[in-house]
Amino acid sequence: MTSPEWTEVLRKRLAAIGVEVRVQTFTGDSSYPTEFTLIAGSVRTFGEPTLDAALVSLIAELLKVAGQEPILRGCEFCGGAHYTGQRCPLSPS
Repeated sequence: MTSPEWTEVLRKRLAAIGVEVRVQTFTGDSSYPTEFTLIAGSVRTFGEPTLDAALVSLIAELLKVAGQEPILRGCEFCGGAHYTGQRCPLSPS
């Protein structure tokens, strides 16, 4: 499947679950000739150069709204750091 075909498949699947996909196409000196904005309820992304980048931004924004934004925390078991929800392999439990 080519990139434009895959983009269309993603747009249809996102629309089916209530995510609005807005596409702006620019001409001239714009760095990105196409920008994608995704809107899910009150959560939105702004002007990403590709649909997959817009999806990543939307997921990050949804996690913030859900109060599950990944936070890097120091680890008492290995002395390193892990993101919220990650388990240290040296943890006893």
